[in-house]
Parts: sequence; structure tokens; C-alpha cells
Amino acid sequence: MPKMVLTSRTLSVSALTLWACGLWAVGPLYAQTTYEPSGQPVIGDYTNYIVGPSDVLAITSFNEPGLGGQFTIETDQTFTYPLIGRVRAGGLTLRQVEAELRDRLTDGGFFTNPQIMVTVEAYRSKKIFVLGEVQTPGAYMLSGNIRLAEVLALAGSTLPTAGGEAVIVPAGSGGMVPAASSASGRRSSDAEAANAPPVTRVNLDELRAGAFSRNISLSDGDAVFVPRARSIYLMGHV
Repeated sequence: MPKMVLTSRTLSVSALTLWACGLWAVGPLYAQTTYEPSGQPVIGDYTNYIVGPSDVLAITSFNEPGLGGQFTIETDQTFTYPLIGRVRAGGLTLRQVEAELRDRLTDGGFFTNPQIMVTVEAYRSKKIFVLGEVQTPGAYMLSGNIRLAEVLALAGSTLPTAGGEAVIVPAGSGGMVPAASSASGRRSSDAEAANAPPVTRVNLDELRAGAFSRNISLSDGDAVFVPRARSIYLMGHV
């Protein structure tokens, strides 16, 4: 089956449109989602993916098929490739890894014009967490840039018990969530954690209405938390 590749702008429009129409649960059909052989969903724009430790690369050599195979990136950001030894791949894009392999094979005198293709067999180095009042909470592997609307779509929608905002806790924030809410979706920081990455609170009604400024970009290690709606009790005659 051919793979459909959508731009980030198209994905944002599709996801927000689905949510506004009450079809949020089928968002994964439109989000840029790929699946590993294990069935694990992987989300994001993989075209500029940065390789990291534990990722598994699939390398194809068109000059010498015996040089192809799967290679796991180790904790020192490198892997061992036949003929040339250790190759540093961590922090590089897939195209940069291809260029590094071509240069090393050429400089070593093994090929004059090596033809190499590098793809990701298994994404393992980057993930995002979706928690709280959503259909499918958990950790999701990232293949690149992703925005809030696509993440919520992949998590299957917010539950009827969800409140009116999503709290974005960046990696390295220490998990501190400021008590004061910012309904506009602006980033606000706690006075006691001035040096920590700021927490973001996004008004979900504004996001559903198509406010693209609320559809913020998410990064490796970020957590999206959808709190439960507060209960209000009325006593006496109403």
C-alpha cells in the first residue's frame, strides 16, 4: 500500500477540522502516523528526523548488497559498519548519515561512487507522553516534529470528563505545573522554577475553533496532560 505523506500545515488543518466536527476519534487516519513491524504507532514529520541512541537504522547498499542490514545506534551515538568501522550517526539526519557513509567508503578506496540509502527501521530515541482524560493515554514514539492537535488525535480524543484545557509540561521542567491557568495558551512559568522550561496551558475550545496559534509544537520528552473537569455542586432550590 503506498504511503501518503502530508505537510504539517495539512495535518493541522485536518486534525482541527475533525475535532471541530466531532470526528476527533478518527484523527489517526489523517495524522502523519507510521507503524513499526511491532505495530507501535510512530508520529511526526520524519523527513528531518534526527537520529539518536537506540534507534535502528536500515541501510541499503546498491553497490554491494552484503553491506546492507539493520544497525542499532549505541549510547555513544555510533554504530559499527562493515569495512569502515565506527560511524557517528547520533545528531544527524538520515541524509547526513548517508553522506557520511558515502564519504567514508570513498575515502577508504572501497567504491568510487557508493550508492547508499538510510531509513529508520525502529524509532526508539524520542517519545512524547499523553496523559489524563484521553481515550488512549501512554507514550508515543516520535519520528520528528509534531503539534498538539495531531497528538490529541492519535490519543483518540478527549473524554467527556475532560476539562477545558491541555497542560503541556516540557522535558526538563521537573513536572511543576503552575496553579494559575492561562486560558489564552500563553506560556507561563512558576516563580519557584524560573530556570525550568515553562509550562503551557492551551484552551481546548480555542484549539477546536481553529486557533492555529494554540496548536503548539511539541518536542522529545514533552508531556501532554488533559485534566479532569472540575465538579460543581449546587445546594438548595435551583
